[in-house]
Formats: sequence, structure tokens, C-alpha cells
Amino acid sequence: MKIQGKILLTAGVVACTLVSCRKDEAFDEGMATAESITSFFEKTMAADEESVMAGPGGGLCDPLVLLPSCAVVTESSEAYPKTVTIDFGDGCTDAFGITRTGQLIVALSAYMMEEGAERTVTFNGYAINGNSITGTRVTTNTGTNGNGQPTFSRLVDVDITHDGGIFQRNMNESVIWLSGYDTEPCGDNVFGVTGNGTVVRPNGVTVTRTITEQLILDRTCGYITRGVVEVSRPIGTASIDFGNGVCDNLAVVTKPNGDTFTIELNH
Repeated sequence: MKIQGKILLTAGVVACTLVSCRKDEAFDEGMATAESITSFFEKTMAADEESVMAGPGGGLCDPLVLLPSCAVVTESSEAYPKTVTIDFGDGCTDAFGITRTGQLIVALSAYMMEEGAERTVTFNGYAINGNSITGTRVTTNTGTNGNGQPTFSRLVDVDITHDGGIFQRNMNESVIWLSGYDTEPCGDNVFGVTGNGTVVRPNGVTVTRTITEQLILDRTCGYITRGVVEVSRPIGTASIDFGNGVCDNLAVVTKPNGDTFTIELNH
């Protein structure tokens, strides 16, 4: 049986791919400012949680998500419900230069492959590279669909303080574990993600992100291979098209005026 931590990374990767890329200089940076800041922290938090949830025999596809050795992980008990606390102390820097402080607290109602199981993440003095994070991240097992595939809901309500300003991030997404859930290795996992979210910038401007065509994250590829996301702000709506299923690191951005250009995605 797969370990519950693999689910959470999906949404984090989805968020980060929207902006962890090389931007065309002609593209208005205002579209990406809020998303680029919040997505970096979203990906880092998701990686922390996946590392803790890996467990014996689970195996991780990407060793880069492993917790730094200076992090201290404690469990309230072996049985569910339980709480897992990741303590980074006054400063814990990983091999990539990311420094975390404070605690990430993960409350588990049950094993995440059980229908109705819920994982709630809160923060205690938690910061990434000096940027504090407060709020909650909740993942719930919503059972299986008509094809017998596990499904999950994910709600994110966090505030990120960056350069003295507060970015308010809200996300409401649904994840379908399309394939790979019945095998032990995690490298064959394929997920489908739908939903939407907003980021309110410190100046009050709201950026809205809506998945208009289901995003397909194929772990055998490492990139999103299909799907479309629309990013809206007061001056107009742009879209990011991740392709038709071919495994590559490319996506096509369409600006509000209809102009298009190709971007390269990072892992």
C-alpha cells in the first residue's frame, strides 16, 4: 500500500509549476509576482510533509524532498489519531540553502488511505528564509470514484509575510489518484488535479488561478503533461497550457492580448 505523504506533494508541485519557470521578459511580471512567492513556500511545506509521511518501506521518488538532518521529528503516539511535529528550531538549513525555523505540526485523524481520513497542518513560529507562515492546510480522503481510484480534497488558507507585506493564499483543489496507487513504487504514480485558488497581494490586488482543464501529473515524467490553468488579475486573464500528454518541460503562455510564448518548467 502506498504511503499517505505522496498525495500532498502533488498539489504543491502543481502550484509551483505555474511559476517556477523562466519568464519571457515581455510578459507582465504582475501576473506571476504573487504566485511565484507563495508557490515557493507551498512547495517547501509540501516537501516537508511528504518526507515525514514516507514511513518505512514507502520510498520516495525524489530524494530532494527529504528533510534536512537538523530537523527533529516527533510523534505523539504510534496509533491514530496522532500528531507529528517537525521542529526546525532556531534555524535549520538544508543542502539547497533553504533555512526553516519553528515548527510544522501535522495532525492525522487516521491512515490517509482510509476514506474520511484527514490531515491538518498548522504552524508554530514557522518561517522559510525568514518569511513567516500562519494558517492551515487540510487534506481529506474523499473515498473512491466510479473507477475505484482514490480521491482527495485539499484546502489551503495561509498567510505568508514577505518583505514586510502579507500574501493571503487560499486554495480549493480535488485530486484523483489515477494510477499507481495499487503498486509499491511511487515512480509510477499519476494524478489528476482540478480546482481554483486566489492570492491577495499586500497592495490588495487579487490574483485568481483556475484549472480549466484537468492537470495531469505523471511521476514517470516529472512534469505536468496535460491541462490548462487560467490566471486572472484586474487587467486581464492569461492562460498556461501544459500540453497534450507528451513528457517535456515546456508550457505555452497566452497573454491577455492573445500573444503566446513558450516557457521551460523546473522540476
